[in-house]
Amino acid sequence: MTNDFDSWAEIYDLIHVDLTDDIKFYVEEALFSNGDILEIGCGTGRVAIPMAQTGANVTAVDISEAMLKTLSSKISSKNINLKPIKMDMRALSLPNKFDLIIIPFHGFQSLLQYEDQSECLESLRNHLARDGTLIINLFVPDRNMLEQEQDKVYFIKNVLLPGADRSITLRHSSRFDIPNQIINTKLFIDFSEGGRIIESRIKDFSLRYIHRYEAEYLFKNSGFKLTNLFGDFERNNFDPYSEEMIWELTPN
Repeated sequence: MTNDFDSWAEIYDLIHVDLTDDIKFYVEEALFSNGDILEIGCGTGRVAIPMAQTGANVTAVDISEAMLKTLSSKISSKNINLKPIKMDMRALSLPNKFDLIIIPFHGFQSLLQYEDQSECLESLRNHLARDGTLIINLFVPDRNMLEQEQDKVYFIKNVLLPGADRSITLRHSSRFDIPNQIINTKLFIDFSEGGRIIESRIKDFSLRYIHRYEAEYLFKNSGFKLTNLFGDFERNNFDPYSEEMIWELTPN
């Protein structure tokens, strides 16, 4: 993995303050599982904290020490069962197995090589209870995305922040490595106050896109069987118009 996740910790919660569509889904899954839960790529706890607040016992793994430091600070005064651990998703070494393992918000796609994905899935299978569930969220690599002009800057969103007329504007430009299915993205972040830009930052990250049947083969070849494939977080079936793939898998 080549992404520098530590550098995102300071601004992660700010740029994703509006990212809530999947929270209800994972909270419900936590309630359904009624057992120990493992989140991979937990970041600053956007999903892990709400799951733990249901009373679930949550282990939250991330490779970024800075992300985990922020998470630990956020939960220091909360009476919840949430344990942050620094670990690589390709080489998990935890003492117990889990009834539910999740990789939300396209975290699996930060693995840029097939070998990394395969190692990760083997590691997950070794930590999943025999009747447990693995949930992996991937984005759909649709034609509109892949036909974006190289290096052209596209608007993503404007995020309103608490306080007096504060906001963040996000734009991006991307280069597509088609043979290796890798998107190399440059994210432009403008912080505004009172209608005036007061700070600008640029963050680089890369993700590997995975097609629907490619993903199914990868999961089956790694010892999992498909339970459900949802096209959104309302649990609607995946169809040609879906923008998300939410895979529910169980071990063979």
